[in-house]
Formats: sequence, structure tokens, C-alpha cells
Amino acid sequence: METVVSTLNKLVAPAAQALQFSIDDKSGRTVVKVIDTETHQVLRQVPSEEAIAISRALDKLRGLLIHEQA
Repeated sequence: METVVSTLNKLVAPAAQALQFSIDDKSGRTVVKVIDTETHQVLRQVPSEEAIAISRALDKLRGLLIHEQA
């Protein structure tokens, strides 16, 4: 998956320098960021930081439920 992300970053770099692809370490989800090329600020991120945090919390809860049932 990291190879695909790296390839996507190389392909869009010349035409759309404001796109950045990465993988969230904890969730393993692909993250796409739109970045202002002058200020290097993140303008938009998909999924958002909030959505990633909710996903992580749900994964923890799921783990607790499975552990309690076992």
C-alpha cells in the first residue's frame, strides 16, 4: 500500500502540487490532504482528523467488547 501511495504522490507532484497522499499509522487508512503550496498549510483532509479519531475509538471499543465476550 505504501508503494501505491508513493507512486500517487510522484504522479500528482508536477500537475497538482497541492495533493498529498499518506497512510495513517494507527488505523492504516489512506489519507488525502490538499495543501496550500505557498504556506504549506493543510486546507482539507479526507478523512478528517475527527473521523480518524472516531474510527480509532470505535476500534478500541470493538476490542473491549470482544475481550469481554471471550
